[in-house]
Amino acid sequence: MQASGSRELKLRQYILDGKLWQVILYITYPLAIYSLFNHLYGFIDMMLVAHIGNTEIASVAIFTEIQHMVTAFGAGIASGGAVIVARLIGANKIDEAKKNASSVFFLAVYVSAAIILILVPLAEPFLRLLGTPKDVIETGMGYFIVQIFTTGFMTINSVFIGLEKAKANTRKILILNIIIMTIKLILSVIFVYGFDLGIVWLSVATMSAQGCLTLFAFMILFNKNNIFKISFAEMRLKWTYVWPILKLSLPIFLGKFIFSTGRVIINAMAAFYGTTVVAAFSVAQKIGGGGAQLALVVEEAVPTVISQNLGAGKMDRAKKVYPIALGFGLTMGVFTVIYGFLLKDYILPFIIHKDSSPEFIDMAISLFRFEVFSKLTSAAISISLAMFYGFKHTKIAMVVNIARLFIFRIPVLFLFQQVFKLDYIAIGYTMFISNTSTAVLSVILAIVFYIKLKRNPTMSANYI
Repeated sequence: MQASGSRELKLRQYILDGKLWQVILYITYPLAIYSLFNHLYGFIDMMLVAHIGNTEIASVAIFTEIQHMVTAFGAGIASGGAVIVARLIGANKIDEAKKNASSVFFLAVYVSAAIILILVPLAEPFLRLLGTPKDVIETGMGYFIVQIFTTGFMTINSVFIGLEKAKANTRKILILNIIIMTIKLILSVIFVYGFDLGIVWLSVATMSAQGCLTLFAFMILFNKNNIFKISFAEMRLKWTYVWPILKLSLPIFLGKFIFSTGRVIINAMAAFYGTTVVAAFSVAQKIGGGGAQLALVVEEAVPTVISQNLGAGKMDRAKKVYPIALGFGLTMGVFTVIYGFLLKDYILPFIIHKDSSPEFIDMAISLFRFEVFSKLTSAAISISLAMFYGFKHTKIAMVVNIARLFIFRIPVLFLFQQVFKLDYIAIGYTMFISNTSTAVLSVILAIVFYIKLKRNPTMSANYI
């Protein structure tokens, strides 16, 4: 397959030879713009939900975390598949990259169909199994059913976006997502403000937008001019391609699944204090979210740049990516913490119900004072884990997420609730302790990994 004149291979050369800090920023800036738009539409979504009521805020917060848990497999195979494809691009093995891209994509299609077929008929018992409060189930069952279909689209879209990231084609991702977010935003405003409909229709707006992105994904991936042109003849998965993808992706999936499950469990434990606390916690997380997204988006460039350079045999260059990216992420995280504290009183009125009590507002502010530091620590965690993805050490990332949940989070909240008998502020303490501890752990593991890599460069000698 001759594609030497393609944009993708020009990007490959830039990733291999350009100044690293410029390469990281070049890949990141379209995603950063997209991230800001995404935060804006999420912020507006919160405003629309707040217009309906605080129980609805709690419902959306709980169902969103459940959705993240369900989409973890798609996100896992997207990340793992993108690493393999990026390494093959770095090695200039375009035909092999195409075959792996096809396998990743059709695997996502089959997983999406399975998610819908299994979860739609089992929605209510599934929510009860996860400890979802009864009033949230009653309020949001329709919302959740629609979200299941949305999750199917999102799984396919995650893989499509992952493949575009593997090619460093982030500007295309930006353009498509701005279109999708515009569709979502227009429909949401029409449904809530125009027709005064409930949260089910917010979910319908999201499903419609994600469905459009899936349509775009099929059009682009099946286009004859695409370097990874996929055909329906490749729908039959070959184990020789699927197994390496699954081997790399399953630890990522388990890590993401465990982390998302932990958020679901934390929401269920927070409901111990009432759904009002869950709503206040959700509001607290939204303050400063824009800057947090910018800090987190740096991680997106890390696996691509590391993988392509490893594929080309440039180990020393690949090792320099992590400290540069970590510096960018932590700088943005510090900025976010500062502006979050300075602007919280101006942001809060937009994302709470107009009839919210002073107690609810105090609750949200109290939780925010602890939650805001996660904007810094989450950047350190995500960028460190992204580095391990790039070096194909996904099991380490899984271990970090397991520790985050089963050592630093659930036991800590249990102690605060059952032993020390703290009120809702226990959630703030728990999130601060777990996020800070996990950030320290992930950075220490990264340092240890780099020391071992220096002593034994063959640790990642299996570039492809």
